[in-house]
Amino acid sequence: MQKINFTITFKDYIQLLYPYCVNGVVFSSEGDIWSSTENWVFTPENGKTIAKLMENPQEAMKSKLHLGQRDYLVVYADSHTLIARKREFGIMVKHSKMYYILGTCDERINPTKCLEYVTRVSEMMKIASKQGKKDVLDT
Repeated sequence: MQKINFTITFKDYIQLLYPYCVNGVVFSSEGDIWSSTENWVFTPENGKTIAKLMENPQEAMKSKLHLGQRDYLVVYADSHTLIARKREFGIMVKHSKMYYILGTCDERINPTKCLEYVTRVSEMMKIASKQGKKDVLDT
């Protein structure tokens, strides 16, 4: 039986978020952006702010998160998940040891589905990193 090499990049992971997320980004705790939806502005400062909020979930619950043109209210935070909302708009973030993955939703997208897909993609990335997929770890 022939072994098939399977390579998936961070951009591929972002594509997996559709159609349940409007935008997506994979970033490090230092704010390094590894992949992002095209034509969407996510800055290293945004990444650092989110990482800092997730370090202290109790403080995060008292905070607002500014992303793009909106200020979002943090409605849930722990060391692995952050959810922020502003009316029909939402931000869903999952964190692992090496990266953060963020998806956004709007009035067209169910926020529960957005969080579900962000979680699924995060789990796929964890599995790939445990299997030593160099492309996932180094892209």
